[in-house]
Amino acid sequence: MLEATGDNGATKFSIMKYANINSKQLNRYLRSLIEIDFIEMKLSENEISYKITEKGLEFLRMYHALVGMLLGLHPINKRDIAYEIEQVALSKQQSLPQRGSAFVKKSL
Repeated sequence: MLEATGDNGATKFSIMKYANINSKQLNRYLRSLIEIDFIEMKLSENEISYKITEKGLEFLRMYHALVGMLLGLHPINKRDIAYEIEQVALSKQQSLPQRGSAFVKKSL
């Protein structure tokens, strides 16, 4: 479903067709993917579309790398794995509230 949204987003119908699922399944999956911030909903010109987020793209890249390693398509390189882990850690640090921010103060 993440791949179905494409770069410009996709409607429910096109995602449903791409993923070969019914509307009940689609709504359940979309709700979950929006909750975990893998997909975002966009409203433009009276049409709702769904677009993959940076977090969703990051997951998809890691998923494809893992599948490639498991299938032997990509050689397992410890430096590449360490780099990917480092990139995920850096992106998580950037998304965390900074010390002294209003969120941190309120949560204490």
